[in-house]
This record gives sequence, structure tokens and C-alpha cells, in this order.
Amino acid sequence: MRDRIYIAELGDTWDSISFKIYEDEFRIELLMNANKDLMHIFVFGGGERVKIPELHEDVSSSLPDWRK
Repeated sequence: MRDRIYIAELGDTWDSISFKIYEDEFRIELLMNANKDLMHIFVFGGGERVKIPELHEDVSSSLPDWRK
């Protein structure tokens, strides 16, 4: 399956994109590993194409009860 693409908006950061896509800012490592060519960016200028890999694990099993 192909990765989805997110078009970054002005002011986006890795953690804000992670939260928008996965509703979890701690998935930034997944995003960064899929986008090595964008690692030099701290704050996105807008228009960058960010690959969004699928989660391959049952996310709900790793969440605390209050977040399920």
C-alpha cells in the first residue's frame, strides 16, 4: 500500500502534523523516518509533501484507558 501525502501548511511542525494525522504528537518518529529528505525542516514553510505512513500496530492497545 502506498503512503498518503500531507501537504504541509505554513507553520506546521513535525509534532503538529503528527497530531493532525494520527491524533498523537508522539508519532513524529514514524513521520521523520518516512521523510528523511525533510529532516532539515523544523518549521514548515508550506507546500512540502510529507509522506504519511500507515500505522501497522493496534494503536488502541498501547493507549491508556482514558484515551481509548
